[in-house]
Amino acid sequence: MVTPLNTQRLREFADCLAELHAVLPPDVLKTLRPPATTEAIDRVKRLLAPVALPADVKLLLQWHDGQEWNSTLSPDNNRRLLSAEEIAERIGFFSDPSEDFLKPWNPSWVPLLTNDSGDYLVYETAGENEGKLIQYWHDDLRRLIQHQDLTFWANELRCELLASQ
Repeated sequence: MVTPLNTQRLREFADCLAELHAVLPPDVLKTLRPPATTEAIDRVKRLLAPVALPADVKLLLQWHDGQEWNSTLSPDNNRRLLSAEEIAERIGFFSDPSEDFLKPWNPSWVPLLTNDSGDYLVYETAGENEGKLIQYWHDDLRRLIQHQDLTFWANELRCELLASQ
């Protein structure tokens, strides 16, 4: 099940991803994977259950299924997109009570970006912060909101890339 998202907002996010794609440097474009398969997205859905996969997260995975390991989207930060397989692996890890990691961790979070050092930007799927991107730093108890939604994140990244050209 995919959570419904206002059609207008989803269209705005799709447009923003297209605009972002147009300004990504060639060396970054080479690190992006093709769109996620239906099977890979379905695996994420199953692991999130009973939490539904948000429509904008599905759209992000259909845009590109993450990036090559240790790549970055921007010269100004060291984050990269996680693939559907990596998202599923992280959900499994953080859902396992025997794993040792810094809490708090919320089962309604979907990790989307990483710095490949144990830090993530996670998508909140429930509650008052639904749709927001939250920082999960492996050695910091604070869980700060970094972006209001995926459209804001994509637009901010696009502006950052335009400014660095």
